[in-house]
Amino acid sequence: MKLQTAKRELRITAVFGAIFLVVVGGFTPYSVVRSIDRRYELDADIYLAVSVCYGVATCSFLSHHLRP
Repeated sequence: MKLQTAKRELRITAVFGAIFLVVVGGFTPYSVVRSIDRRYELDADIYLAVSVCYGVATCSFLSHHLRP
């Protein structure tokens, strides 16, 4: 029984780790680009890519925390 519990806890930890990486990986590029580009001179494609990362991070964060 302890082996099943340990495997389940390891799986849960891996899921939390993956969610953490997605959230950090999505929010960090947005904040870096915004802090570098104070005058809004970067190409719009960069903002599009960063916004997609930000959206993925937001959705993964919200879907995890709003689960019943």
